[in-house]
Amino acid sequence: MNEPSKHFAINYNIAKELAHELKARDIHKVIIKDDKMALRLKFYNIERGSAYKLMNQKEIEEGFEQINIVYYGKTVRTFYLYRIN
Repeated sequence: MNEPSKHFAINYNIAKELAHELKARDIHKVIIKDDKMALRLKFYNIERGSAYKLMNQKEIEEGFEQINIVYYGKTVRTFYLYRIN
């Protein structure tokens, strides 16, 4: 596949992969602005709220964890996880 980010199924699996990555970091709640993604994450038992903020873009240049969603060896989406004090 030349451009896996354009495959129709990628958008449906991103929430599953993201939830898996968050759970691997022992995170079960996040603050997120995207209502659709929040609902999809809730299906995988990731609730809204907590000491973490999940963003699609960098908010500041340091103090974040980068979460890459990779298919077929290519990064199709990147999320930034910030710890809120």
